[in-house]
Amino acid sequence: MAIESFLSNTCETKDLHPDHELRTRYYCNTFAEGLQAARELAQAKKVEIQVINEIHKEIHIVGNGFDGIITFFISGPNEMALDMKINWFGIIGWGKPRKVVIAFYRFFDTALQFIGVSLHP
Repeated sequence: MAIESFLSNTCETKDLHPDHELRTRYYCNTFAEGLQAARELAQAKKVEIQVINEIHKEIHIVGNGFDGIITFFISGPNEMALDMKINWFGIIGWGKPRKVVIAFYRFFDTALQFIGVSLHP
């Protein structure tokens, strides 16, 4: 992890991210199942779901010291990708946004049927 990402107050995932833990995850589930897993995540991690946008398949969450957007991309009939962006409330993040993303990905990996990482770059 570079010093810039450690100090950054934001963390975003993408298919070809240089940090392999922050690459897009793919699951063999529908959006409805992903939405249910996000609701379970909110209860387990004590975060509040502010907005669920079913048109763009995005969920806005707010937690203790951060907010974020979880985005589901439907890439097939039973395949979806999951990306997220976490913003930490502070000037310096101290690696906390990255830890939140990794914790959320671990939760989704167990709650949904995990296929792989960065399958369609």
